[in-house]
Amino acid sequence: MITSRGSCLKFILKCLPALIILVMLEGAARVSWFFIADVHHSPESGEQWFRYSPVVGWERRSGYSGDIYGVIRSFDRDGYFTIDGAQVQQKSRKKLLILGDSTSFGWGVPLHDTYGEFLDRAFSGMAVINMSAPGYSSYQGLKLMEKYCALLSPDYIVVSFHANDRRYMLYQEHVDCAAWFRKVYWSDLNARMQNYIYLMRVLRILMKGEVFNSLRVVQPRAGTSYYVDELFARVGPEQFRENLVKMAHLAKKQNTELIFLYLPAHPAMLQDIHQARKLMDRNRDDRAISLLTKAVAKNDWYSLLARKYLTQIYRRQGWTEKYHTCRKLNDFFCSAHGGSEIFLDSEYGALMFSVSQQYGIALCDGEKVLNADNVRYFIDQCHFDARGHKEIARMLAEYISSKNHAKKNNDILKSYAAP
Repeated sequence: MITSRGSCLKFILKCLPALIILVMLEGAARVSWFFIADVHHSPESGEQWFRYSPVVGWERRSGYSGDIYGVIRSFDRDGYFTIDGAQVQQKSRKKLLILGDSTSFGWGVPLHDTYGEFLDRAFSGMAVINMSAPGYSSYQGLKLMEKYCALLSPDYIVVSFHANDRRYMLYQEHVDCAAWFRKVYWSDLNARMQNYIYLMRVLRILMKGEVFNSLRVVQPRAGTSYYVDELFARVGPEQFRENLVKMAHLAKKQNTELIFLYLPAHPAMLQDIHQARKLMDRNRDDRAISLLTKAVAKNDWYSLLARKYLTQIYRRQGWTEKYHTCRKLNDFFCSAHGGSEIFLDSEYGALMFSVSQQYGIALCDGEKVLNADNVRYFIDQCHFDARGHKEIARMLAEYISSKNHAKKNNDILKSYAAP
C-alpha cells in the first residue's frame, strides 16, 4: 500500500512541472487572445438562433430569443415559437403543422404577419404550429415530418420547399444527407470543445493563419477549380421528388391531410431566364444568348443560373473558348445552406405538381397570387411581405374550409385582402 502511494506521488511530482507549464501557457493565451482577436477583427461569437443536429442539419435553439436575419423570434424550451408552445398541449383542438423554409418562417416580416399566424387567427378551433426554419430543404422537411407526426399527430400538414433544394454545393459529399449532417454536427461539437481552451485557439491561428473557421461556410480546396456545370444541388430533382413521395406515404400512414404549397421565386428577376429556356427548347439560341447575357450582367442571385444555361448553349454550338470561359467559377460563396440556385423554380414546381397528381395530394399554387401582377409583394428573390403572406393565408384558408365543408368566416377572409 505504501509502495503504491509512493509511486502515485512520484508520478504526480513528475507531471507537476508539465501541468504548471500548461497552466501558464493557457493564461498567456487568454491574455494574448484579446490582442489577436482585435488585430483579426474577430469578435467572440454570440449565441446563434440554431444548433447543429446530426439528423436535420440544424434546428431551432431551445429558449432562444432575439434577432434572426432582421426579425425578432422567440423559441420555447422545445423549439416551438413561444406563441405556439401553449397550443401544442391543447389536445382538444385540431392541429395544422407548417413545415417550410425561410419564407414560411417569415423572413423579413413580424411573426404575426406570417401566413401561419393569419391561419391561426382564421381558425379558432385549430392550433397552427409553424416549425419552419431558414435554410431548410425538402430532405430536412421529411425528417421533421417524421418527428412531429409522432409528437403532434397533426390533422393537416402544409409542406413548402424547393428554394434551398435548388442551391448549389461544391462537393457531392456535401449535399443533404445523413452522413454530411452527422459530420457537420460532430465537427461543430469538436470546435466548441476546443474553444474552451484558449491555447487551442492561438495554436490554430499559428498553424492555419485563421481565427474562426465557420462551419456555415464550406471552404474551397486549395488548387481546385470549380465549374458551373459541375456543381451539385443540395437536393437534386430526383431526390426532391422522392422526398415528396415519402411525405405522401407518411401522411397516408398517419391519416393526415397533406397540402403542398408551391411558392414561386420573384417573377421579374427570373423573367429573362424563363424566356431563354423556352427559346432554347425551340433551338432559338441567338435570342436566348442575348437574354442570358443580360441576366448574367445583372450580377444578382440568379446570374449563376443564367451562366449555367449560357454554358449549355456554348457547348451545344461547339464554341469551345466561350464554353470554357463561361463555365469556370472565379468568385463564389457556399455555406451549409448552399450557394445560389442552379435550377429554375418551375422545374421543381413541376415535380411537386406531378407528385400531387399521382398521389392525390392537394396543391395550393402560390403563383396564382404571387405573380407578375403582384411583384410589389416581394422583398427579395423569393421572400414576400405581409401582403403576400395574407394572400397565401387566404388561399390556404379557402381550401381547408372547403375541404371540411365548414362555414367560412367571411369577415376574416375579407380582412386578408391586400390593399
